[in-house]
Amino acid sequence: MPKSVIEMFDIPEVLEPSFVDLLSDDELFGIKGIWQLSYRDLRTKRIAISNEGDLSRFTFNDATIFPPGLSEMAGKVMEEGKSGRILNHDGLTGKGVKVAVIDKPLNPNHKEFESRLEVIKIEPDNENHDSLDFHGMTCASLLAGKTCGIAPEAVIKYFQIPDSGDRKEISRYALKALKKIVEYNLENTVDPIRLVSWSGGFTGEDMEERNNYAQVLSGMGCYLIDATMFMRNFGGIDFNPYAECNEKKYSLNQWQSDNYERNKERPGFTEWFENCCYVPSSRCTAASDDIADGYIHWGKAVSESWTIPQAVGAMTLCLQKRPELTYESFVALAKQCPRLNGFIILNVDSIVEAL
Repeated sequence: MPKSVIEMFDIPEVLEPSFVDLLSDDELFGIKGIWQLSYRDLRTKRIAISNEGDLSRFTFNDATIFPPGLSEMAGKVMEEGKSGRILNHDGLTGKGVKVAVIDKPLNPNHKEFESRLEVIKIEPDNENHDSLDFHGMTCASLLAGKTCGIAPEAVIKYFQIPDSGDRKEISRYALKALKKIVEYNLENTVDPIRLVSWSGGFTGEDMEERNNYAQVLSGMGCYLIDATMFMRNFGGIDFNPYAECNEKKYSLNQWQSDNYERNKERPGFTEWFENCCYVPSSRCTAASDDIADGYIHWGKAVSESWTIPQAVGAMTLCLQKRPELTYESFVALAKQCPRLNGFIILNVDSIVEAL
């Protein structure tokens, strides 16, 4: 992360656990909310953090310099963030299942992948956009990283789209990736790609083409899971592994609570909210692009982008157990998972038991 970007915002002289909750919507989804304590030297700050649960609310990375008293705690939180957030006691790893990830440029040599990731580039229309981007690395490693992924032995075909900031351009590049995935499966009928994870959407004008590709892939036993359709059945939820009891580990963050209050009178919203299957997707550690063994701990804020690959990872595990499983069946079984703290929580053990 360039120093110039970090200099675009300040963090308080006194850092308290409420820092994350006090971010405005614009800040939460902007530079300040994304990077928080990453790349910061905190040795001159007054930090009112006394336990791992409070520290896990924050985003920080290997480059964050903590005061001596917090360095060891930060290391523990970083490691805890790698542990599975989606219950899987059946020993499933995704071995034998091939998945595709569509996203921006990443470092394929990170130790999380160990030769299980192949990059297939989508060439840019104009100038080259090859700068590394945290988004793709996070999504790929949360899905199938060796220590921080839900499916640590799955094979990843990474369809790398150019790092463009233009929404329409990104949508078109994602369509090109879908075309390549269809072509790949036509050439690899014995061992095809089974799932496609794309933590992004498509513009309205590209939806028809997107739906056509999704239908073709479905006919091949391959399912596109993207922001366009994922949120119809799933949502993210804050997972606090340090909570005193299992029920209290799952809760909405402030933005989600506010969003519920804003929309609860809309027809169908409350029904969707109550019947949604929630994916524990916060306070997680992912691979970082900076170096081949770097990591970043993402804090309390729930991101749709991080939710999608973890749900795809969960279905990857289920495909290892039952290769003929369809996405529709996966959704139906996911919605039968047990409720905790009033929410349906995605649970691989529950789905596998019902297969």
